[in-house]
Amino acid sequence: MILRINQEDHSAALPLLCPTCSTRFSHSTCLGENLLLATFGIDVEYWTPPAEQVDQLAIIDPLTHAEMVEFAAKLAQVDQVVPLLHPPA
Repeated sequence: MILRINQEDHSAALPLLCPTCSTRFSHSTCLGENLLLATFGIDVEYWTPPAEQVDQLAIIDPLTHAEMVEFAAKLAQVDQVVPLLHPPA
């Protein structure tokens, strides 16, 4: 097992593999869990998100109230939204 810690926001996760069904999943960990796992000698891996991802997050402004109202109006037009959810076969 490897504890993966994000160097940007210090969030951490523990990727796990179910021994019964071989399903992979990830468990987000808190600081206490991180300290406990590191104390018991689990491997720790630090990673950084790609620059493209960080840059995009920095330039995206929050939605304005007017944009949210416009989006809600578009969602209310069911006849235009449903085809997007169920593309033709």
